[in-house]
Amino acid sequence: SKSFSALSSFLAAEPKMQITALRGFAEFLQGEDDLVYKIQKQESTASLNPNAEEDSEIPKREDDTTDSVIPTIMQHHLKAILRLFQSKNADVRFQALKVVFQSLRMGLINPFQCIPSAICLLTDENKDVNSDALRLILFFNEKRPKELRNRAINGIEACFNFQRALNPNFDPFSRDAFSDTFFGGLSRLYALVAQKREDRNSFLKAIIDAKIKNGILSANEKKRKSQAAGLLPKKVAFLCTILANLNYDYDEPLLIIFYINKILGTEGSQLYEFVKNSVDKEDTNVKIDDIKGSQLSIFSVLIKLQQFLKDAYQLTDAKCETWTPYLSNKAATQKAGRKLELVEFLLYDIPQPGKDSS
Repeated sequence: SKSFSALSSFLAAEPKMQITALRGFAEFLQGEDDLVYKIQKQESTASLNPNAEEDSEIPKREDDTTDSVIPTIMQHHLKAILRLFQSKNADVRFQALKVVFQSLRMGLINPFQCIPSAICLLTDENKDVNSDALRLILFFNEKRPKELRNRAINGIEACFNFQRALNPNFDPFSRDAFSDTFFGGLSRLYALVAQKREDRNSFLKAIIDAKIKNGILSANEKKRKSQAAGLLPKKVAFLCTILANLNYDYDEPLLIIFYINKILGTEGSQLYEFVKNSVDKEDTNVKIDDIKGSQLSIFSVLIKLQQFLKDAYQLTDAKCETWTPYLSNKAATQKAGRKLELVEFLLYDIPQPGKDSS
């Protein structure tokens, strides 16, 4: 129809028009879903009771043109709608989420495409958006739990760009970067995707080993130079702050410390002692080039996370040094939990290269 062909222009318009278009499309999808339900209910009733009267309020369809067009429309516009998840206007994000949620319930789109974007909205400060995003994640977990586990890490990583899209000055090193409720949705996500020990280990290893080590520390110098100064440390700071604020019940802190030790031992052998001394002395006036400066900040963040977990979960150095995920360990299946709730993970005193050029 003409309204469908005009949808692209509405989605690219100003927020007020985007909201109107998305709300209208969501209402249309809901209406179609309700109609299908009524038709199916009537057909079911007719099969059980052939003499039952048809509901005159349910319109009859001459063909299935509408049914066949809707999935095509959604697939065509899906990328544009998912981009609106990063709109600075909360109402736009909310209406875009409603369209995607309704489309998923109707089976019009592939959940695999939407999971990372939906996870980003778990960190949305708008309560309505955050609440509906959690409902969508619970829907994914009910219908496609394997896909949710497989895409959760990409979603966690995408949250950094989501926050920067809403606020270009977002800085995870600052004291006020995260609200008290920021990590609630991500903690629920972690509880869903990490119910088994192997799932917990895989999830945490992927963040530290794949996203931090391989994606950042092992990046070649040319790639690092192409990044805005200070952006890579900020991404590591963001991921580590999430790791510090998830709720752990078993041996997850020991696992995180184990993989941090591997990074510090293999990737950071040349900078480790220098960074450790810098953090211990609270020396924030180190003068080094941007590449080494980024590495310094990254290693400083990792050491901070390591020490935070030791303090919060009361882990001794001896236990951290001897623990390994490769050996059978009864402690891995015993409830542990955080011991000190008042310990905070703060990064404001970490030296940063090019702090104002993110």
